[in-house]
Amino acid sequence: MGANTLTIAGARDALRRGELSAVDLTMACLTAIDAGDGLNAFVHKTPDIALDQARAADVRIAA
Repeated sequence: MGANTLTIAGARDALRRGELSAVDLTMACLTAIDAGDGLNAFVHKTPDIALDQARAADVRIAA
């Protein structure tokens, strides 16, 4: 199962166990968003902000 197909609970558990980083999860989701770009599901994407927030989350998780 890919990181972008996990349930919220599954992602939380993988993050807590250290099996997945927030950056990895975010990158997987951003890749999936780009793959479906033709659907126009997102009006405005902010991958830089998402990755900044993921890095900050990884720091908090590691603390």
